[in-house]
Amino acid sequence: MPRRFNYTDRQRILREHVSIRVVQEQGGGLSFEGAIDLSGYGISKKHPQARIFVEAYRGATASWKRFDFGSVDAISPPSDRSLDEFRVPEGILFRVRVTATDSEGVGRLVAEADGVRPQLPGDDAQAVQPLIQHMPADDIGDEVWRLDFTGEMPLLKINSRIAVGVDQFLMEPRYRAVFAPAVMRQILTWILLIDRFTGDEHDDEDWRQRWLRFAARLAGSDHAAAGDDSGAIEDWINLAVEGFAKRIRARSSFEAGGSA
Repeated sequence: MPRRFNYTDRQRILREHVSIRVVQEQGGGLSFEGAIDLSGYGISKKHPQARIFVEAYRGATASWKRFDFGSVDAISPPSDRSLDEFRVPEGILFRVRVTATDSEGVGRLVAEADGVRPQLPGDDAQAVQPLIQHMPADDIGDEVWRLDFTGEMPLLKINSRIAVGVDQFLMEPRYRAVFAPAVMRQILTWILLIDRFTGDEHDDEDWRQRWLRFAARLAGSDHAAAGDDSGAIEDWINLAVEGFAKRIRARSSFEAGGSA
């Protein structure tokens, strides 16, 4: 029988209270370490026996795995926190769910944090929040790259079969000069013309807002001045992409054949 869940009065767990780090094991496998601070939410008084689950997922590939972290009054990470099913760390996100069950067996989602980006192997723990994630992909046919918007942040999928390799494709100025402005244009178009995003400009956790702030610095103006006029929005996107291309010296990098 499917378990029923009541989502009423669900609390939002701030991402600053969830710390997750993906670890690359010596044998090449992946696992993670996690710490959750629920002390400021009053859950321990109302639902001390509520269960805590941590879920790892990657929206672009529908990969998903759940881990039981014990109860609110006795948080206990499981010994097996393997993420080998995900193959590579890039693009993995996490959610934390706190669930309680009433006398009728109805599960209640008490609190949740979703779209938590972990610290990846090699990341600087103090680094600023990224604008995009990337991962090797073997499901995009003969395309060299493809953007995926199904997760909590844009994911740049790069064909794992390209001869130069994913890392070189990302880092070599000649390649970056060609694909990076196109990636930016597609992301801004998705935010403003497809998703029609009108979110809170002060929400630093929303990736769309971070992209718009970044683009505004490059365009020299805020997108809001364009209003709802699609043509004006496209003009603003062009200004932002032109500013970005200038910043990375796209034309000279391409003409130099990678010796920027």
